[in-house]
Amino acid sequence: ATYLSCDMTTTNAPTITLSGTAEAWGSVGFIPVATIENVSKANKAKIKYYASSDEWATSVEGAVVDGSVKFTGLTPGATYKVRAQIGALNSNEVSITMSTSALSIKTAAAHTKNAGDELDGTDFTASFSVLDKFGVSAASLSLCKTDGTVLRTVALNGTSADWTSDGSALTGDGSWPFLPGGNYKLKGTATQNGSSVTLEDLNITVPDTPDFTVTVTGTTTYDLYSSGNIAAANAADAESITGIEYSVSGIAQRLKENINYSYKEELLLDNDDIKGNTSVSGQSWAPHTLIAKVTFASKEITAQKYCHITGLPYTAAPPTNTESHPWSGNAKSWEGSFVRLHKGTITQTFHVPKDINLSVYHEARIYTRANNTKYTFYIGGDVAYTKEQSSTVGKETYDKTTYNKYKFTPSQKSITCENTYGTIDAGFEYTNVKVYNITVKYR
Repeated sequence: ATYLSCDMTTTNAPTITLSGTAEAWGSVGFIPVATIENVSKANKAKIKYYASSDEWATSVEGAVVDGSVKFTGLTPGATYKVRAQIGALNSNEVSITMSTSALSIKTAAAHTKNAGDELDGTDFTASFSVLDKFGVSAASLSLCKTDGTVLRTVALNGTSADWTSDGSALTGDGSWPFLPGGNYKLKGTATQNGSSVTLEDLNITVPDTPDFTVTVTGTTTYDLYSSGNIAAANAADAESITGIEYSVSGIAQRLKENINYSYKEELLLDNDDIKGNTSVSGQSWAPHTLIAKVTFASKEITAQKYCHITGLPYTAAPPTNTESHPWSGNAKSWEGSFVRLHKGTITQTFHVPKDINLSVYHEARIYTRANNTKYTFYIGGDVAYTKEQSSTVGKETYDKTTYNKYKFTPSQKSITCENTYGTIDAGFEYTNVKVYNITVKYR
């Protein structure tokens, strides 16, 4: 409301309160409402309006009846000057700008859930009013996608001079029970004085599509070790991810099955599709990402789990420079039951995300004839076993030990066998080291 004062000096001067709406639709106008106090019934109170800048002389006036005055025939979007008058006294003037629709519409959208707390739909309602009816006998509203596709409609019928309705629901054929968050158009037509009138489109925003929940899980030997289940970790396949499962909650089944929402579930391992699998094997010794991706009404929610393939438990009987995880280094020969070392080093490296306690079995034979040698076995950078030996007639020493005090770290994650000397056999076996078995387990 805008308050206007009159330039009056008499006692108990009239007080004029002027407020108003600026509704326009077609040829209809606005209704300023005046509350006038301290005015005898014999006095005539009037409200005038004009559109030009200074021509009150050409203004149009209306008598106050029951506290209000109605003006018609105004232009939508135009601005008018309005003032109140009692006798020869004028109030200050007020500017009122016409709106572009006499049908006042308010909308509300609320996403709904079923008894299972799942997203199940969207209620969309329209509250409307037509001031003094303005010859409007019926109207129809349509909620549309921005491309014009009609999703829901409602028919409005007025029965009173001031035609109003609160919360009329826009309904459809059931194919769009849920309204994805985003922008829409509200289109309308009306019957005014027997003629069809098209309402101006209204831009409508529906609240964002609610989040839903996606989970994914899978188990590696490292997961079992990390949870304290050492026996199970050492009994499982080192290169497999098992127990792969994913779940989606928060969306009603009827919405998942509705083609309008393009519901899609994906299960990926390092971006490779593995949907339908509960386990995968033959994975490289590295971190892998298990991803469950769900798309609903253009909203994508993903869940992921890092699956560490460490390579444990591991057995090399003997170490080999072939197969899927060859040892690196320079052995004299790679035999079927042992690897022979002269001067050289062989190494196997694992994937270690965090410190891992180890139980390592080592079986090797150090043999010397004519020349001495030194053999060292390393676990994660630490010397677990070393033997320096010399003999002129031939001597052998075996190590068949399980070492339970060492560990891998992210920076020290290798098993290494190192020998300082060896020579080829010539009628007799000469200095060398043979490694028969290395088994690495969780501890």
